[in-house]
Amino acid sequence: MLMNDKQVAVNEVILSLREAADHYLNAAQVLADRPVAEGFEARGRACSDAAAGLDKHIRRLGELPRRPDPERETLDQILTRLGAGIAGDESSRYARLLQHKEAAIEKTADEALRQPLAEDTLAAMERIRAEAHDHRVRLGEQVPE
Repeated sequence: MLMNDKQVAVNEVILSLREAADHYLNAAQVLADRPVAEGFEARGRACSDAAAGLDKHIRRLGELPRRPDPERETLDQILTRLGAGIAGDESSRYARLLQHKEAAIEKTADEALRQPLAEDTLAAMERIRAEAHDHRVRLGEQVPE
């Protein structure tokens, strides 16, 4: 069965949130800077919780939530770890990557907000988009120009 535009849009947000959560939690495990690592871990859990919260919305639309490709995610994480080791500045490298993940959440949430969503789904999507924007801006402050 093909998904409609609304189902696709909400599923893309779920996927973006799950990918970001995985990357945040991975970064938290490897960073030596404990305050930064703890912040990344908290954001990773928040992204995971937001994705789980949207699961009920996508199920209500008659679709199952999508999951990230684990092989692609593993490769991305290995490449990021290698790059951070070579560059010598782990925190900045991870902040840059996570900034892109937050931008992806914003973009997919924007797409979903163009769909006729139920009121509670709309409110959740607006909150997710605003949080992603705030985190993207804060991560940008950690990345040297």
